[in-house]
Amino acid sequence: MKFFQLEYMMAVCKYGSISKAADELLVSRPAVSRTVKDLEQEFGIELFRRTTSGVALTEAGIVFYDKCMKIEKMVAELRTEMEAIKDAYSSENDHWLNIGLTFTARCCILPFLGAFTKECPHVRLKMPDIGYSFLDSKMFDQELDVLISLSGGEDIEGMDYINIEESGFVFCCNKDHPLAGRKSVSIHDIKDEPLIGLSGLDPKHNQTVMLYEKHDLHPNFVHETKQVSSVKQMIKENLCSSVQPRQSMENDPDIITVPIEESEKIYLRIIWNKDIRHKKAFNDFIAFARRYFETK
Repeated sequence: MKFFQLEYMMAVCKYGSISKAADELLVSRPAVSRTVKDLEQEFGIELFRRTTSGVALTEAGIVFYDKCMKIEKMVAELRTEMEAIKDAYSSENDHWLNIGLTFTARCCILPFLGAFTKECPHVRLKMPDIGYSFLDSKMFDQELDVLISLSGGEDIEGMDYINIEESGFVFCCNKDHPLAGRKSVSIHDIKDEPLIGLSGLDPKHNQTVMLYEKHDLHPNFVHETKQVSSVKQMIKENLCSSVQPRQSMENDPDIITVPIEESEKIYLRIIWNKDIRHKKAFNDFIAFARRYFETK
């Protein structure tokens, strides 16, 4: 069994079709078909069941596919670790640190990053924006050295982290809104409130949607935008309200944030892959972060 055979197998599983897999891999259909046949002959069992619309995994194929997924993850981690080792020998690359910043992190983490660059001027930061605010471990970009993101209270497989501060979801409204004076609100209090949300979020990982669905409700989104500034402006004009992590709105004096009673504790965290070798710039960053947040 060779690695390219696993790659072909993964493509067939993904597309449910030998022809589509061949098109994606830029190889001939017979080459993919022959690879599948060779694997089945090697193990002496059918991995796919042929159908009129393509192919479907057999029980043995499901087991094989699950193992392929794990191998693929290990290969990706190996590549990342080899890149890190290579970078360690490059004085130029060793000074760069790639920090992914989510929407909520950008709202409150910049003073910390400013303090770090003052303490460690030899480290240069790249800070790409991340298009989500809540971490799913499968979404961790392997190109990042660290990610600063919201996360639940549970441990994350393969990841290590530093808690920056506790958070939770809040109802964000104009100061003249009828609920602005409340100490807290329930999901049922705001079930019909017209809301503005951030577009482009995967519905399966949209924390606002998930919060409502726990109570068999659906948020009343009347507008979605990619611009955080638009969210804030529409709240200030009392055109609609929003449900957002506390840190993302609480520093704006024109927006009232009211805790949501059903919101579980979440945490703003610095997160990184603990199973790979990291460069010196990363070690300097984590050491500074531990000192900085331990004194808070």
